[in-house]
Amino acid sequence: MQSRALHVMAALFMLLYALQYLNEEASWLYIMMLFPPPITIIALVIFKRALFEELANQRMFRILEMGFLVMGSMHFLQQNNSMLALLFLLVAFLIGLIFYMESRLFSAQYIVFHKSHIEVPTLWRTRHIAWHTVNQVVIRRPYLTILFPNERYMQWPIADTNNEAGFDEQFVTFCEECRMA
Repeated sequence: MQSRALHVMAALFMLLYALQYLNEEASWLYIMMLFPPPITIIALVIFKRALFEELANQRMFRILEMGFLVMGSMHFLQQNNSMLALLFLLVAFLIGLIFYMESRLFSAQYIVFHKSHIEVPTLWRTRHIAWHTVNQVVIRRPYLTILFPNERYMQWPIADTNNEAGFDEQFVTFCEECRMA
């Protein structure tokens, strides 16, 4: 619901931008270009709720909204209305930030174990953990735990996709070899 509400908010900002061309002697092309997208977004949010459950559709609409909001910001900047230009740019930035966080949060994330370090995806960036800072790696289905020397730990749920017998022991042996190297 929050995601759909953000789409409605962005569509309302897009309509505010489109309304600027009704007062001016603008060509009909601007009106035909700027009014259908926000009206379509609002109609889809109301009548096609399931459409916004897919991540690919979310991404497409976020990119469309960011583009129109940046266009609106540039329009208001050309009209010497700096406050509205800044507001539109801020909203476009926030939608871009949400777009980035959604792509990090809802896409498949993997913890990658290299011989030199461990890569852990987080909400903002991929964290690199050097082996010399790790005390122990414990795998007990359905969790993977990394223990640090200062008695701090990080734990993640893992999918049970490997059916190979003895994989857990091989994994722990690999981690011990990397930690000791």
